[in-house]
Amino acid sequence: MSIQKRKKIMTAVIIMSVVVFIASALAASANLSGYDRLKAAGFKLAEEYDKESGAYSNGVYWINGSIYMNDEEVIRSEQIIMRDGTRELKSEATHYKDGLFSMFGVSGYTDKNNTVTYTDEDSVYHWNEDGVLTTRENYWKRYRQNNAMEDTERITPAQRRLIEAVADALIGETRSYFVSEGDAVSISLSGNQIPQIAQYAIAAFAERYANSASANIANYMDVDSVLLGADARFSRGSLEVRIDENGNVTGGKLSVEVVSTVNGNPQTYRIDAELLTKHIGATTVQKPANKNVDKPVLPSYDDDSPAVAVFTSLMSVA
Repeated sequence: MSIQKRKKIMTAVIIMSVVVFIASALAASANLSGYDRLKAAGFKLAEEYDKESGAYSNGVYWINGSIYMNDEEVIRSEQIIMRDGTRELKSEATHYKDGLFSMFGVSGYTDKNNTVTYTDEDSVYHWNEDGVLTTRENYWKRYRQNNAMEDTERITPAQRRLIEAVADALIGETRSYFVSEGDAVSISLSGNQIPQIAQYAIAAFAERYANSASANIANYMDVDSVLLGADARFSRGSLEVRIDENGNVTGGKLSVEVVSTVNGNPQTYRIDAELLTKHIGATTVQKPANKNVDKPVLPSYDDDSPAVAVFTSLMSVA
């Protein structure tokens, strides 16, 4: 093979390599990083969550959260929200470990509460823990409509730039830890990977709490399990958010653990939360037939029937 021919082949290989490199770089730049995808989805959620015509205006949402002390669940919160763009039906329940607040000698807390609220453009129906129904006009909705608040921006451009700057600064180098795979963006951090500013924040909070009235009462009553030690720090954290092709959040899980020392004993606190969705774009909420309807029971996430109508006189899902 002649030298000239070899040069031509080498030149062709170099050109092809450059073309492949440029094409790969362009393809990579066209896809947002996991952190950028999550940030964009977060802003869209903040902008559209409460809009009647937004991406989150129609569907069923389950939002669950729990607080654990030394792996024992002490508080559990559950929300179920049904929306069809005009009407909303929401169930809220909070359960407390027996005697949790009596440790402080605090009264006025119930072991659990479970309320249901129906809202449309005119009315609000509210069922309390005992099923007692109260109704009123939807003054806030009317005020928003009269002042065209539905069309106003939730976050102005200047506010967005500020929030982004603060978020970028807080996240710091951990941006590279976000993994984007399919419809999921996730991150899992151990204690030494968590940004130092977050550790400073929990330490400052713990220090403040150690000098608070609640801590003094707990110390007086010799209650260890409800204290947060001054050496509190994040020991781990994880987040997974599912995002569809339009940049909408369709689900997520969060788990954060804090450890501290109380009176020489190690304490572990964990917060777990999740968001589940179904029937997006196919939910219908019907208005109560009258003001004497019973308190409705909203569907569980495990109910896969095509028509969820556990309280048929009030709601259904197509």
